[in-house]
Amino acid sequence: MEKYSRLIQFIAGLTGFMFGVLVYIIDRPPMYVPGFVSNLSLYNQDSVISFGSFANNLPSFFHTFSFCLLLSCMTSQTKIKNTQILAFWLFVEISFELMQGKPFKDWLVQTQFFKENSGYILRNISAFINNGFFDTFDVVAILLGATLAYLLMLITSKEEKNEKIA
Repeated sequence: MEKYSRLIQFIAGLTGFMFGVLVYIIDRPPMYVPGFVSNLSLYNQDSVISFGSFANNLPSFFHTFSFCLLLSCMTSQTKIKNTQILAFWLFVEISFELMQGKPFKDWLVQTQFFKENSGYILRNISAFINNGFFDTFDVVAILLGATLAYLLMLITSKEEKNEKIA
């Protein structure tokens, strides 16, 4: 059952990740789509295909949901480990959201924390912070993604636990 529960978590995490990518491809102009996916952008302001008003917050939901599950399926299946994974991704996601808020963003610009000659990852973090804005609904989406991921972790871990007892 352990492999089965890990497989469920992997498939759910990968599916969530793919939906997140789909949101970027369909509802974001190419300049806001990260990496190689920008070449696949189907964005069109007049498009009928759209995630609507939820499109702005779905990536926050799917990032948290999928990354929690993908990390969980690669580690031991205990409540403590799952709680640690959840806390880690909540910290990362909410920190990035807070960095897009005005006071923190202004501080980063003033101190030139992310310099132009810094590496690829820091330049992309800088672009993310400078082009983004704090959104309370993103925090709600992050919390919902984490909650759903944790429930799935508990359900699949519970099945694994029952299998070992029987």
